[in-house]
Amino acid sequence: MPFEQINVKLFKLHGYWLTADAVEEAMRAYLNTETPHEPDMPDELNQFGKIHSVFSVQKVLYALIYVVIEEYKASDFEDEKLDELLADEVKVQMLRRFRNAIFHVQNEVLSQKELDFLDADYDGSWIKAVHKAFDKYFTERLDLEKRIRALKEAMGG
Repeated sequence: MPFEQINVKLFKLHGYWLTADAVEEAMRAYLNTETPHEPDMPDELNQFGKIHSVFSVQKVLYALIYVVIEEYKASDFEDEKLDELLADEVKVQMLRRFRNAIFHVQNEVLSQKELDFLDADYDGSWIKAVHKAFDKYFTERLDLEKRIRALKEAMGG
């Protein structure tokens, strides 16, 4: 499929997924690096700061995944695995509320909207499965491996 024949809506949606994926990659990188130790702070406080930072980034990741879900559903795209995962309307709606809590100021430190989703997907397996299914979906639908090879060839590589 030539580049001019790309489904523009799908390509744009992929861009939002790439943003979410970049947040996940940044979170992983942060987890796997030594963070600077504040010399005047106790180790426990430094460790708490790192855990809080990771949790904050993870919350943004989850909220961004909802942005992708929302547009996927509104665009009437179809994928068996994604549709199966997104058929869980309770989790989808709780994730929508979670996203709202992340991107809109709340009165509580940790709002009920956040707690409800975290409780519903207590081990994170559903949101991870959704993220992975979107990765596969975009790779296949946009034929990304073929396009990357074509770009490399065009660039003399």
